[in-house]
Amino acid sequence: MARTQLLARLRRSGHRRLVLIHTPAGFGKSALAAQRLAALREEGVATAWLTIDNDDNTLIWFLTHLIESIAVAQPTFGRELVRELQVHGDGRERYVLTSLIDDLHSSDHHVALVIDDWHRVSNEDTRSALAFLLEHGCHHLHLIVTSRTRLGLPLSRMSVHNELVEIDSAALRFDVR
Repeated sequence: MARTQLLARLRRSGHRRLVLIHTPAGFGKSALAAQRLAALREEGVATAWLTIDNDDNTLIWFLTHLIESIAVAQPTFGRELVRELQVHGDGRERYVLTSLIDDLHSSDHHVALVIDDWHRVSNEDTRSALAFLLEHGCHHLHLIVTSRTRLGLPLSRMSVHNELVEIDSAALRFDVR
């Protein structure tokens, strides 16, 4: 079921760097994220999807899958960054994140990435990596995060900089008309 009012709200909000859709299970977080991604794709924005589908959410796992997801949208992107992680591993994370940000910024393309089921991330280094990406990244990367909680994201800073759109259970609840 299309959420036309929410999609219109997201369209009006422009390309804010973070859209957080947080509700309990069953409210349609992923469905709304998919609808938003489809709308962005129609606007010519490259799109990608990353699902946190297991408890193995170490920093290396997250960064590898993050880069590979973006590479689906931008095929020439990130191959050397994945190799850098595989070869050097620990200690290279900050270099890889900074390179990721620089590569996205130097391209003239916008990428919208859904990170689905963020609530499954329990690794503090992984949470810090996403916070670093949001705090230091540029307008070329638009993140749509679905989660059952608001934990592990730099929401205050994003809100102060007018880079956050939050959709909660009250917004996703169906009305009887």
